[in-house]
Amino acid sequence: MISSRTVLEIAITVWIFVVLIYLAHTSISHRTHDFSGQWEYSKIIAKEHRFPLPYEGGQTYNPPLYYLINSFIASRSLISDEADKIVHVHYVRFLSAIYGVVAILIIYLFLKRIDISPLSRLLVLLFTATTPKFVFLFSSYNNDSLAVMFSLIILFLAYKLCENWSWRNAVFLFIASTAGLYTKYTIMFCIISVAVFCLKNLLKWQLPQKEHLRILGILLLSIVLFFPWMWFHNHGKSNKIFNPAEAVKTLSTVVKIPVLQYSRHEWDEPWVHPTKNRDYFSFAFVTSIIGEYKFKKPHVFFTWLILWIHLVVYFLAFYEISASKITRQAGVLILLSLLIHLFNAACFKTHVLGSNMDYRYIAWDWLPWSVLYASAMLSSSGNRWRFWGFKPLLIIGVVLHIYLLVTVKGG
Repeated sequence: MISSRTVLEIAITVWIFVVLIYLAHTSISHRTHDFSGQWEYSKIIAKEHRFPLPYEGGQTYNPPLYYLINSFIASRSLISDEADKIVHVHYVRFLSAIYGVVAILIIYLFLKRIDISPLSRLLVLLFTATTPKFVFLFSSYNNDSLAVMFSLIILFLAYKLCENWSWRNAVFLFIASTAGLYTKYTIMFCIISVAVFCLKNLLKWQLPQKEHLRILGILLLSIVLFFPWMWFHNHGKSNKIFNPAEAVKTLSTVVKIPVLQYSRHEWDEPWVHPTKNRDYFSFAFVTSIIGEYKFKKPHVFFTWLILWIHLVVYFLAFYEISASKITRQAGVLILLSLLIHLFNAACFKTHVLGSNMDYRYIAWDWLPWSVLYASAMLSSSGNRWRFWGFKPLLIIGVVLHIYLLVTVKGG
């Protein structure tokens, strides 16, 4: 029997091995979002020692923390000519991989709350960490990597504070939530989910617990400290206005009943564009596994197989929502994330939806989903017939994930 510490060591070793091979054969602009705009933001800070105006560049409306950190990494390469920037980009992508290590650590610490064997815990960790989308996100030059890392930290610390209040962890939660907001606006999705969770007692006509009120206060203080950036940097610079009528139109277009309302030719191929960008559930499902990309290699058969495995795993894991208190909490977080994600999509007109439905905005869902996977593993070890094939599915999934990641081309 392997020790709990060995589980973490193996998971991180496999992660580093896979991500290094993946990075070695992946172009700096492949399977990432808005690369040029992200790099440009960092360059402006490094070269001109100032924060750019909201629409001075392709991504300069974003908060500055991720780019400020990047501006100190191989800065000579960053501000030199175009041919030399690759050194800086490679170092930043390695840094994203380190954010991925932190994400794995957080998921590992959370899984210790579920009474499964170390080998089962390792399998859940590897299935999550080798999911192609996980590797794509935590190996790219994009603020999503740091934002998702902070989101996972926020979830973990908020849960710990609910269990056992600690002023030290409260300070860490404040730092993580404030730093997260200064990394990417979509951190607000995670903060809102935690806040709604803390207010759940209101549904019973009861006041929130003292610890929940304290957590709400910490998150509110982080938002207050983020307000100066929003006001002085971005105020009056965005023409995005929420229109209820347009929102209803958007949601009626993209929210469809799976299987019954799919579009013609939507599933001729596994890729999201262009057939699935008017179907939220299809789009979110595919982007949670392989992103928005179309692969030339390996053969499309392997991509289909991975999608089918994840679909079955999702259904079996979702069945575990009512199994225990922690799985119910995981289910609530997943539901909240989907509702907030849909609300965000509703803010955009149907013809500009595009990647606004991408799973990367709620990728911290990997934590509650891992909890449900672990619960399904527990049911599997109890010989419940519904889950007899769960462990083999995860093993096959890990093997297929790694095969795709070390051979993938295109996108």
